[in-house]
Amino acid sequence: MLIGCRLDQVHIFNFDTSPDVFINTIDTKVKNKLQCHDGWTNPLQWNLNSTNYRHNSLDISTSEDVFMRNVKKCNRDDSKRVCVVVDSLSPVLLRKSPTYVFNGLHRLINTNDLGFEVCLVVCLVHKDVHDESALCALEHLASTILTVSSYMSIMPLNEAPLGICNIVHKRRTGKVFKKKEGYSVDRDYRLITFPEETKQSVIKMEPPDQGDPTANLTFNLTLRESEKQARSEVVLPYTLSAKRKANELNPGGRIYYEPDEADDFDDEDPDDDLDI
Repeated sequence: MLIGCRLDQVHIFNFDTSPDVFINTIDTKVKNKLQCHDGWTNPLQWNLNSTNYRHNSLDISTSEDVFMRNVKKCNRDDSKRVCVVVDSLSPVLLRKSPTYVFNGLHRLINTNDLGFEVCLVVCLVHKDVHDESALCALEHLASTILTVSSYMSIMPLNEAPLGICNIVHKRRTGKVFKKKEGYSVDRDYRLITFPEETKQSVIKMEPPDQGDPTANLTFNLTLRESEKQARSEVVLPYTLSAKRKANELNPGGRIYYEPDEADDFDDEDPDDDLDI
């Protein structure tokens, strides 16, 4: 484990795997830095006669914080920088409320009066047994999320990946770093990575030929040149022509009079031959 080389002690909480099986896969150079907490043998204390004396036995049936309590209990005095690894957080989430579990993890990495520093907390979660609200809350708490999915391939391990890992890392500055890599694990538990290809293929899309929609009509929708000329010479009723504009702007002092019915006209001299 690379983590064990950089830190003083690593606390392993085993819920999905027996501590004896897990520790046999670890390099002997870092085994002395490991502290296994057995949540596999008897986590709910149903079997009172089953106790693993080689490792610290866990009891998740109580209301106490299972992580903080056992890390403080088993941490060595000379270990100042430690790491906590949970091989599966799902058994704890299925028996305790997500709020209780997430608050415990948050206190574990943010408490400063323990006498040692928890530099890193690594948890594995099975997404298929939890609802979206619990997973979203856990992703909000985490600074780095690795989502692993299978990748079917018949090629050798060193030529094609067996799985795909999507990486999301949230930096303290607020920036989010995303990356996708393929991976394989050989028989000696060595990790083989396949970086994501950065080349992108660009396909140029040509618009389809729609044709002329007025080609097969029984009537004509277009105008000939003579019709366009005649249309341009038509004076619309709301258009102010030059002649009308001149008459309205320069009337010349003319008086327009329209007789009214009440006007009194004298018809005694219709021939206008009398000099009165």
